[in-house]
Amino acid sequence: MMLRTRRRSARPGFEQLESRVTPSDIGVNLSFNSAYVGEYTWVDVHNLFNTWGPVGLPGTIPGVAVNSDNYPLAPASAAVRLDDYPDGDYQLSYQGTGNFSFSGIGYLAAPVTTNSSGVSTGTVVVNHALGNGVSLILTVTGVSATATFSNFHLYSPGYGSNPTQMFTNTFLQKLQPFSTIRFENWNDVINSTVSTWQQATPATSFLSTTSTGVPYADMIELANESQKDMWINIPALATPNFVQNLALLIYNNLDPNLNVYVEYSDETWATNWLEYSQIYQAARSNPLVTATSQPSMVEQQSAYELVSISQTFKQVFGASSSRIRPIVGGWALYSSYALAQLQFIETNYGTPSQYVWGTAIAAYFGL
Repeated sequence: MMLRTRRRSARPGFEQLESRVTPSDIGVNLSFNSAYVGEYTWVDVHNLFNTWGPVGLPGTIPGVAVNSDNYPLAPASAAVRLDDYPDGDYQLSYQGTGNFSFSGIGYLAAPVTTNSSGVSTGTVVVNHALGNGVSLILTVTGVSATATFSNFHLYSPGYGSNPTQMFTNTFLQKLQPFSTIRFENWNDVINSTVSTWQQATPATSFLSTTSTGVPYADMIELANESQKDMWINIPALATPNFVQNLALLIYNNLDPNLNVYVEYSDETWATNWLEYSQIYQAARSNPLVTATSQPSMVEQQSAYELVSISQTFKQVFGASSSRIRPIVGGWALYSSYALAQLQFIETNYGTPSQYVWGTAIAAYFGL
């Protein structure tokens, strides 16, 4: 639940909260964009393929060498689960070199054709009755480090060969009751080692199921298509350049009617996650961090990072900076965790409301 920071003369009772919280105030945190779930999410199913492995061994780790866009540099196989996807004709297109075959629950209906612009197209027939399974296996040969393919697409039936939307109507309908989409799992912020903007998954990537997560451009597109505010979590190691580039990307592409909740990392108190030690190491060299205990140093460093992120986003958004809603992450079992961060901000920067929109705690429930 998101709580707007403001002064109150008394603690609100449940009845008071109930009267002002409506379904439209409730956000939703997305599950992981996983190759093993098969939810009917993407119009283009390439976003759900797993890691490239040797021919006949999709998803094998260590796998086959890939380029910066996660396309294989040697013959390889990858698989995608299509549990909730419909049977029918899927439209295939790609550019470059490659001999493609499909197995599992699908097959190539006829040899692909290539037009004068170098775009190859074909039809993949998917039938879940084939092999009594849910996985479609893609195998490509005739590729190498000097000759591979790009711009691979495999579009679900009903959306044509050049869709105008990225996400299925079914998925968008599921999001309609909510006001905000939280992308913490989509950008794999927990245990993230991403620090530079170059490490973020590019929008041109074949895979969106890697440890660097879904491209931020795709998250923005989902917010636009669903017309929901977006909530993003910044990796603990993100550099100022990373934050600047992300703020610019969102500013230039997000519908101007939508807001952006910005949170630094996720549950930074969790000692079993990498970000705890990452933040602690940064705190040790920060002269503004005056605490001496490790947990308190992490609290103060988390607040320091959030202020920096808040300043960058608001500077980029300029006159529309009110759309930026920086969030202090709290802890349900230790309420003073958020308070310590707010006190650090007040001591070093002034009134917290200049930098923070609200606080949030981890209260878990699922459907």
